[in-house]
Amino acid sequence: MNESAPDAGASSAPAAPYTHTPALLGHSRAETPALHHRVHQVLTLVTFVVGCVAFGLGVVVSAHAAATVLGIVGVALGLYCQLTSESTGQRWFDVIGMGAAAVGMGLGFGHGGFS
Repeated sequence: MNESAPDAGASSAPAAPYTHTPALLGHSRAETPALHHRVHQVLTLVTFVVGCVAFGLGVVVSAHAAATVLGIVGVALGLYCQLTSESTGQRWFDVIGMGAAAVGMGLGFGHGGFS
């Protein structure tokens, strides 16, 4: 019996911990994590701004078409950001922006929608 020989049935642990975090829609964040995080921060900011603008335009009766369009864009972008966000802070701003966009969209539809 050779004590120094490794056991053939033992599994070896990976050299590094699990570094690849799978995301929806086939994204791979392992190659460029800093760029991926920066892109999501920009998308979160855009969602928040579009939602606030849609809400502001939804209050103005004559701007119902713009509020409706921006509301739809804000909700769609917010849903995508929610699916792929990585931090709680991003999710907070996504939900706030999405909620404002949804209210702006509803006000836009209530004031005439696309007409």
